[in-house]
Amino acid sequence: MRLRRADKNPSFGHLYGSNAQQHRGGVHIHWFVLFVQTGFEESIINDLKSQLRRSDYTPFIITKEFLFTRKGISEIQRKNVFPGYVFIETSRNASDVVMDFRSIINTSDSKIIRMLNYGTNKENIMIRPSEQAMWLSLVDSDFCIKASDAEFEEGILKVSSGPLLGKEEWIMQVNRHKSKAILKVEFAEESIDMGVVLRIGSPKR
Repeated sequence: MRLRRADKNPSFGHLYGSNAQQHRGGVHIHWFVLFVQTGFEESIINDLKSQLRRSDYTPFIITKEFLFTRKGISEIQRKNVFPGYVFIETSRNASDVVMDFRSIINTSDSKIIRMLNYGTNKENIMIRPSEQAMWLSLVDSDFCIKASDAEFEEGILKVSSGPLLGKEEWIMQVNRHKSKAILKVEFAEESIDMGVVLRIGSPKR
């Protein structure tokens, strides 16, 4: 079921403001992204945790819940949203991050290919504040996008719980049979479609 036509180039800046700031424990945080060899994301995270000060850096991947069905039985599992990428959360500035990661990336056995940059400036490595705020509004403390619940009221979709609460305008399509919603989101300044679990209850009249 298509709810509305997706914008060609949607922007989330109007939702959070182009200068949106995010804090954790009263400390301003930034996100950076590493481009890595696919399949090694978890091992890279473990290596980084042993090589970096945990008080300075939190390496992670963004996961999402999905419905896995076998022999008519469905259960919720998790999977990586962005294979080939590892995210870094830190309060340190971009120049400090580049310095701290230079030796790690340049080692001969490193599975890290490079640090993602925005545009043509290779020093512009910080995720846009509005994009970071968008993802922070979707993930939980474990950086997982969990299932949401919704129902139709007089033909209008209303999300009642979960990360999509109050974000009905992000939903492009819903598949009631598969309990799935298609969102229009941003990653690395590109607009992408992403499926998430959306359980639809009985319609209200």
